[in-house]
Amino acid sequence: MVLYERNGFLYSDISNDVIDKLWEFSHAGEEIKQVTFAPNGAWVILRNRCDFWQSNLPKRMFNQLWSSFNIGQEIKHIAIAANLGWIISSGQNTFSHSHIPDDMSDKLLEFRGAGEEIKQIAFAPNGGWVILRERNDFWYSNIPNDLINTLWKYHRSGREIRQISFAENSGWVVLGSL
Repeated sequence: MVLYERNGFLYSDISNDVIDKLWEFSHAGEEIKQVTFAPNGAWVILRNRCDFWQSNLPKRMFNQLWSSFNIGQEIKHIAIAANLGWIISSGQNTFSHSHIPDDMSDKLLEFRGAGEEIKQIAFAPNGGWVILRERNDFWYSNIPNDLINTLWKYHRSGREIRQISFAENSGWVVLGSL
């Protein structure tokens, strides 16, 4: 697990390689936008507007990130599934993906067609997923009931959901306003 803000981060049970890179970027004053881990031990750190550092990402995902950054395209969010499928969001509902569930792909196309902005996508270790949209709307498949209840509480209260993350043991974290 890694929690981070503009000038710092907290972590637990991650590799020294990741810790070393986080400290390096933090001390250089670079913005750490996202840290993502895959079940196979792969990881990626998105930093600044158009840069990343990674280890053992699926080759096609690495090539897509490299291509996006080479043309100056900002990456808003990435997610890696338990089956090593992945999705890269460039904002404005622009996505690159590989081996994501068909029902998720269908929903993303539906939301894009309706002009609804996607804030984040998160994959659960059991193959479940959540799509977080603007205005705290969300769509999900095969996620824990207590997470569904928490998301609905945020939605009804009007409090912002900023990020959803899953742990290997099917635990989860929702970062949001209080």
